[in-house]
Amino acid sequence: MTTTLTLTQGVYIGGVLQAAGTSITVNDSLAGALISENKAMRPPNFGVDFNGNENNLKQVADNCSVEAFYYRYAANTGSVITPIRQVQSRSVHRIFYSVDNLQVEFSNEVIDVTTLNTGIDVSLKAALTFNGVTYPLTFSGNRSVNLPGGTFILSDPLKINIPENSRIFISQIRAVTNGSVTGFVLSPRSTAKMNTTSTEFDALEIASTVNGLTDKVDTPATILNNNGITINTVTNGAILLPSAIVSVLPYTKTNANLLIGDSIVAGSSDIVDSTAGGYGMLSRIVGKKYPYINIGLFGASSWQFAGISNNFLLGSRPPGIVTARLANYCANVIAEFGCNQLRGGGTAVSVFGDHRVFMDNIDYITGKKLNYVWTTLTPRTTSTDSWATTANQTDDYTSLAEYAAYNAIVRAGTYTGFTGRNLYGYIDLGGILESALDSNRWAAANLTAADGIHPSALGFKRLELNAKVYIPGY
Repeated sequence: MTTTLTLTQGVYIGGVLQAAGTSITVNDSLAGALISENKAMRPPNFGVDFNGNENNLKQVADNCSVEAFYYRYAANTGSVITPIRQVQSRSVHRIFYSVDNLQVEFSNEVIDVTTLNTGIDVSLKAALTFNGVTYPLTFSGNRSVNLPGGTFILSDPLKINIPENSRIFISQIRAVTNGSVTGFVLSPRSTAKMNTTSTEFDALEIASTVNGLTDKVDTPATILNNNGITINTVTNGAILLPSAIVSVLPYTKTNANLLIGDSIVAGSSDIVDSTAGGYGMLSRIVGKKYPYINIGLFGASSWQFAGISNNFLLGSRPPGIVTARLANYCANVIAEFGCNQLRGGGTAVSVFGDHRVFMDNIDYITGKKLNYVWTTLTPRTTSTDSWATTANQTDDYTSLAEYAAYNAIVRAGTYTGFTGRNLYGYIDLGGILESALDSNRWAAANLTAADGIHPSALGFKRLELNAKVYIPGY
């Protein structure tokens, strides 16, 4: 027996999208289950929602991010200027695919998992430079726009042909428009990328007044790094980046990645060298081949990014909402979470329970079954001899057994709590920085940033060169 079924939502049958409203004939045994089962059958993040509406805007560049709640200065400290009320930046990006149109997303959301923060209102003006020519970016035809706290905006399409593997620059200037707020929040970035006068690298100018800078958006090569002011005298510079650079592409042509995790993903103690396109573990590993958006956050755990309520905010928006929006531009979500949870007494099973909530919530918001790729974890120890020997290191994780158990789940690609959902792939970091697989002992002192938690620049480089990537098509 067969049944004629009118689809109330878009579904995939035999790999072909059947739009909502289409009449199809199927066996009776399949008719009732077809719609619900299709959520699992659908190619992950094809860009089609449950109503069959297609959105082919895909991330095509590297070096994109949403700002972190990390530097909000309340007073002048040494050479640090505060409050920061005007910011001007130049950022460099690689375009991975040949495109004939581009749109740039700018975010005024703030990643902050410790403080409820409603953000600041800013004015925004921006441009894109390619092959020595600067093209103004517009927003609904306007050159400048006001961007309220907790919001984002996508520029009008820029019709320009850019070959694959080309380099572009995004320049932008922002000024605080609500006078009661202290100033800007800026994400930490590596000194190697920032502490240079080269016009080939990212640069930042800041001012303590809303009109303290000369507008150089249309002459980005003249933007000077930090305007001669050191943002952080210890380890990090700062930069303001676009949150996404997207183009209309078919699904089959993109393998963009949303990178998410804690400080190791954010790039604490990393530098940018000549062979890596970004800072942080995943940017180094993935950015060699594919575009990405990096929203790694210092001290974060997966349950914090799962939020779809106002328990934790990105500006005035829940973090799950922001994460899901950026995931829509990407084919994969690659996550390094678990270090902080295991260190806080979590077990491998409880941590993956948090991961399941994270994945379910992001899928719920996007209306899609996304690709999720997890990484194994890196060592965390204390030491009585500055990590010179393994014998004098002590586990900083609550349990070495749970650390090994977590890594085993990632490598197996399955978890009993993931009914109907195996992991799409994984990245194995095991044994690269350790004395032996899952020993949780730093193999050498120069691989850690003298804290036993973060890799050093050499450690990040070793991960870049030796990580084992098990992602379909990578």
